[in-house]
Amino acid sequence: MDDGTKDYIDARTDATHGRMDARFAEFDARVTAFEGRIAQMFAELRGEMQALRVEMHKNTAEIIKWMAGFFIATIAIFVTVVTFVLNNAVPHSAVPAQPAAPIIIQLPPWPTAPAAPAGR
Repeated sequence: MDDGTKDYIDARTDATHGRMDARFAEFDARVTAFEGRIAQMFAELRGEMQALRVEMHKNTAEIIKWMAGFFIATIAIFVTVVTFVLNNAVPHSAVPAQPAAPIIIQLPPWPTAPAAPAGR
């Protein structure tokens, strides 16, 4: 190989290396920018998820409060209805009931002194 051909090949190789280095640098810059955008998007997503967690916690507390209130109201309505039905299911008589005659138990008189034996 003569010096002209070698210089030509070296020049071409250097030019190709230069273009490839420029392309790799551009690619590296794009990847770095993409990584930055991805990191930013994940940070925003984490913030939104944290806000969603707070909202879900608040909604859970609200649901528990409403369920407890509903339970208490249901029990109160049930007791009221049962009391009403039991009070009105039995007919009340217009004539007041006559008091029952008292029960008197009579015992025979108690002997005061025992009887004396006959043989003495």
